Amino acid sequence: MSVIQRVRRNPRTGNVRKTWIVDVDYERPDGTRAPRIRKVSPVQTRRGAAQYERLVRESLLSGTYGKEEKQPAPTVKEFAVEFLTTYAETNNKPSEVETKRMIIDLHLVPALGGLRLDGVGAAEIEAYKAGKLKVGLKPKTVNNHLIVLRRMLSVAEEWGKIDHVPRVKWLKAARPDFDFLTFEDAEKLLTAGEGEWRIMVAVALKAGLRQGELLALRWRDVDFATGRIVVGVDPIWWTVSLRCFLH
Repeated sequence: MSVIQRVRRNPRTGNVRKTWIVDVDYERPDGTRAPRIRKVSPVQTRRGAAQYERLVRESLLSGTYGKEEKQPAPTVKEFAVEFLTTYAETNNKPSEVETKRMIIDLHLVPALGGLRLDGVGAAEIEAYKAGKLKVGLKPKTVNNHLIVLRRMLSVAEEWGKIDHVPRVKWLKAARPDFDFLTFEDAEKLLTAGEGEWRIMVAVALKAGLRQGELLALRWRDVDFATGRIVVGVDPIWWTVSLRCFLH
């Protein structure tokens, strides 16, 4: 089959990623076979992939494949929009999308937005790291920025926007210290809460939800009949009754 859809599931989040690719095995008029071509379609729909496959076959037939003038890579700012709307919103949780959007809008685009994707190399990445450390950001925070940048570049490579992803050297970050609430501290926190804040604190404490999971909850995720909250793809069961949350 010349047009196929590759489906991959993220084992950590359970999100499914679908990618349309063309797979062309072409026999020349003289009976010889051209090297097999397997590429990601620049338009991620079945129809777009089919049109791209026809263009590849036509260029092979005319002998112009690989000789076309290559389109310049988009800038970081231009590709950031496509990355967020086409990739992140499809494959990430809403809280993760917002985190990526914040890092891109407040940090990556102001610093690197005018560069073309293929102009972001090791030197530019090192300069970005140095600049962020100079203004007081922690190494762990800068590494979080680099994770988003590297994912953007990896997606750009997969979509044929750039030829390769530059190597990223991570900053050494100190291990965070965990400070758990005691049972007495948890009770004081719950008692001090008022209104909807008290309910949010109770759910977080009793169900063990992280901030992003808590903020992403919707009423459709709460099943009062069975007494459970569904977070992402895995159900987190309540171990206490609803009355215990509110009293």
